[in-house]
Amino acid sequence: MQSCCHCSFDQSFQCCLVCKKPNKISKKKMIDWKSSISTIISNLAISGNNTNALATSSMYDFVIMKKFNGKIHPLKAPQILEVIWQPPVFHWTKCNTDETGTSTSSSYGGIFRNKDANFLLCFSENLGPGNAFFAELSGAMRAIELAKQYNWFDLWLETDSELVVKAFSNHKLVPCNLRNKWRNCILILSSVNFVVSHVYREEN
Repeated sequence: MQSCCHCSFDQSFQCCLVCKKPNKISKKKMIDWKSSISTIISNLAISGNNTNALATSSMYDFVIMKKFNGKIHPLKAPQILEVIWQPPVFHWTKCNTDETGTSTSSSYGGIFRNKDANFLLCFSENLGPGNAFFAELSGAMRAIELAKQYNWFDLWLETDSELVVKAFSNHKLVPCNLRNKWRNCILILSSVNFVVSHVYREEN
């Protein structure tokens, strides 16, 4: 194949640049790539700043918008709640428990504090394979056992699991393999002042 200026096809690109009789392609003005990028960024920034569309919660989208200097309109929270850890009343001991788990292991932990929010005791245990409810319930029972061991007869147990709170009023929620230990903990609670409550994870 020959070009309009009798150059070979392989030389056609160079021909557009050096031919004494340039064709229509050679008459087009070459644009510097830096200018092209600046133009794109400025146009996108203008478009982004003139829209009222809400951004997504994706960090990937957030980084892109920042790179292009676009104004970000975050999603509006449906409801905002202030959560603050509350200390127990005088002579009471408060224990906050929580769990963590993966597909292969689960564990629980907790911390005891007094009315001045001073640290008293903490505990944790790896349970191996198990679900979140099993770990949360195991942590609550361990807290009760430790409260008896240290003679804390006024115990406030706080957890971010609503199922654990419901288990104290509905024993049928307790898994079969924890029933015996659960009955022992209920027996301990019959001789102490006990309160259990739910708390949001951010406060726990």
